[in-house]
Amino acid sequence: MTTTPGAPLKRLRVGLVSRVHSLDPRQARDLVSTLAVQQIFETPYAVPRGEGAAPPVLFTGPLVEEGGDRRSASVRPGILFSDGTPLTAAQVASSLNASAALREQARIEAAGDRVIFTLLKPNPRFDLALTLNHSAIVLEKGGRQHGTGAFVPAPGSTLEAVRLVRNPHYRARPALDEVTLTVYPPNQDGRPESLIHAIEAGEVDFTTTLSRGDAGDVKGVRKAFQPSNSTASLYFNTERPELKSAEVRRALAMAIDRVKLTEVSYANALAFAATSILPPMMGVFRDGISPDPDKARALFAQAPAPHPSRLRLLTVWAPRPYVPHPRPVAEAIGRQLAPLGITLDIVSPRNSDEFFRACERGDYDMVLGGWIADTPDPADFLDANLHSEHIQSPNAGRGVGHINLSRFRSGAMDEALRRFREDPTPDNRSGVLQIVAREVPMLPLMYGPTVVVSAWRVRNVDVSPLGVPHFEHFDIDG
Repeated sequence: MTTTPGAPLKRLRVGLVSRVHSLDPRQARDLVSTLAVQQIFETPYAVPRGEGAAPPVLFTGPLVEEGGDRRSASVRPGILFSDGTPLTAAQVASSLNASAALREQARIEAAGDRVIFTLLKPNPRFDLALTLNHSAIVLEKGGRQHGTGAFVPAPGSTLEAVRLVRNPHYRARPALDEVTLTVYPPNQDGRPESLIHAIEAGEVDFTTTLSRGDAGDVKGVRKAFQPSNSTASLYFNTERPELKSAEVRRALAMAIDRVKLTEVSYANALAFAATSILPPMMGVFRDGISPDPDKARALFAQAPAPHPSRLRLLTVWAPRPYVPHPRPVAEAIGRQLAPLGITLDIVSPRNSDEFFRACERGDYDMVLGGWIADTPDPADFLDANLHSEHIQSPNAGRGVGHINLSRFRSGAMDEALRRFREDPTPDNRSGVLQIVAREVPMLPLMYGPTVVVSAWRVRNVDVSPLGVPHFEHFDIDG
């Protein structure tokens, strides 16, 4: 890293509430890891800011249809990895073929300066698949992973304290000299008081990890709010004998008042209480599940045995945009299920590793979790949460896109998802959501907006439509 002699170091200090899980883009499944890896690695395309094709990043233009299921694009010339190695079509194809999620969708090969994709199943928005973390282009060399992004990890950087410095071979010169990611652990009840104090003390320049309510309490900073792009849900483990029955799951859902749960995190609860798994940026749907304690008790009593009397609830490891206060919300769920004679044991993992290991083992009865949109395509959001192929397991690997925490296996659902993927009409979308409303593998609870908090000295703040910052565009005064 080089700076102008005598010039002050331009360091952006980013505040987090949990540590980075992985700097391998194919393993980056949480928001914090995504924030980090997208500064280091680039994908062939970027998430579009509106409707239309995804803008090219490492390609020269959009995917060209070559007839049938073939698509291709040329690699942008002049791009270098962080060690100075030129980017080639062969390296792009090799990197993409290392992603199991992409190999399930297409056969990928290089021909000259072009990368050719032969789709294995129809996908009108395959370009969006090339914007995901698992599509990041990685050069494995000398036991290290090199990217083409604006920054690289500095020597001595750790997952607990990530420090990024300029990539000397990046095609443009970022204004920032370095970016530090510092963790400010939340309180026992999940509230990010340490981060709020650090922001107000001038120790943090930027964060996207505060809820709308928590950000409202912070003084002396710039705040921006983007539409809700995530949904918190209560996932029922449908593999458990006590939760196999849709009648039991519906009874549990009817015992829960989503507005009251949302009040734990939002003053204006009605604006954020969920009515569908899809966040508002993807359309409106009402699942028809309303709180009714009397009907819930009657349905629970009449539902097929066995009936659960004690359930183990796994929560996310730290505040997330879709559930800013996981422990208080979990405790409120316990109070609402108590009239059914159910005791709730709340398990709060210490970190993301513990959470994902428990998810892979299916070691829970329910999960208080959620999903943040990876792309603007509702088919991707629904697939991630509901498709049988996306049930987590130790053998499925730890790549992105596996979040079917209900462990819901349904041929009817997989077929409905296929129809919606191939023909994304409102009727086909409704077909998927009606199965969710009927089978109740999960209960959507609340929506989470993207909240951007930055110090006044930070300029050119650039955040994607899905809430990921692009630090190469940022600048700092003074």
